[in-house]
Amino acid sequence: MIASVASFLLLAAAQGATEPPKYDLKWRPRVGQVLEYAVRAKAAVAGQMMQSEAVFRGVVRSASSSGGVAVLIDARQRVNTTPDGTENPPDVLGVWLQSQALADETDKLGELGVFARWLTERSADEPVTVGQKWTEKDEDEEEATRYEVLSVEDLKGSRAVKVACTGSEASSGSWLLWLRVKDGALLRAELTANGSASDGAGGNHALEATVTMELTSEKEEPRVATEAQQKLLPKVAEVLRGGGLKAAGVVGELNDYEPSFEEDPTHDFVMLTPKKADAEGNRPRVRVAFSKAEGTLRYVLTERQE
Repeated sequence: MIASVASFLLLAAAQGATEPPKYDLKWRPRVGQVLEYAVRAKAAVAGQMMQSEAVFRGVVRSASSSGGVAVLIDARQRVNTTPDGTENPPDVLGVWLQSQALADETDKLGELGVFARWLTERSADEPVTVGQKWTEKDEDEEEATRYEVLSVEDLKGSRAVKVACTGSEASSGSWLLWLRVKDGALLRAELTANGSASDGAGGNHALEATVTMELTSEKEEPRVATEAQQKLLPKVAEVLRGGGLKAAGVVGELNDYEPSFEEDPTHDFVMLTPKKADAEGNRPRVRVAFSKAEGTLRYVLTERQE
């Protein structure tokens, strides 16, 4: 009898225990979402203080469950202050950032490129819990990057997952990232670095630097199709009539779908959302990709809707 009661109590305790909440760190943006960030940096090199400021504006041009995110970035209002005075570098406009590209264009942003990459760069493929730690190492890196989920906090009116990151690129530097719980968007990033910097004469000097990147505004930008994109609709209609998309499970006429448009640096996408759900109640979206250069059909993908 006592053993039976003990077993019952253990079973009840096990059923009552709850697993810690898990958080998806991947960014899940919407096409047309516009995020604006203020970037501020301070660095002391050999006792000389230098400061810089910039405004990043990123517009989501494509968001795919299969192909990742494509963001068009502008860097404006750039100000650099050194002991020699203040300068205003030119704006850098139309820089493509892609989450799944082998190479992006953020090198055009110079030293600011590493900050822009945090918009889409995530390391955890699966949801994580507070206290979880992991490492990641690219083939061309000598040292692994270490991550740790520190807490979940309130920031800018939203719940945010706070993640610490120490990277291989500068072992003396560390990042703190705040990622919005509801969609994984970057709300704030902080870099603290201590190391050395070389001058033009080949000498090394002590370096202390702090950088912050903070979301300052967010809105939706209406999606307006370009003339080139509008010209793709007759091509899609022709392929549908000829049954050219049946292999991808796409049937019917163009009128059976709600078309919209996305883009990345090399492709224009016609997105087809069925007006009616299938037998299972699903409305799988179809991504029809055309080459921007030639306007030719490149591939067709069926995507689940997030």
